[in-house]
Amino acid sequence: MSRQYLTAGKCVEAVLFGNQPFKRYCANMKIVGKEEYLLAAETLKYADVLQQLCDRCGVALKKLEVIKGDLLTPPSYDDNNNYDC
Repeated sequence: MSRQYLTAGKCVEAVLFGNQPFKRYCANMKIVGKEEYLLAAETLKYADVLQQLCDRCGVALKKLEVIKGDLLTPPSYDDNNNYDC
């Protein structure tokens, strides 16, 4: 997983599970660039759909001990289009 996905995942987790304002959180983090911001924004746009999908599959995001935003971040912005599945 690339640095962009990890950074975007942290932003998504802070907004969805930490009740942080998206723009303020991204502005305060020095490592959030254009790609990370766009990836996190697109993930948050479809967060409800992605959470419903996880619920239907039986994945309880709040109970996992990982960066929950990483699990919601879709691989649509991968430059090389290399997917692990």
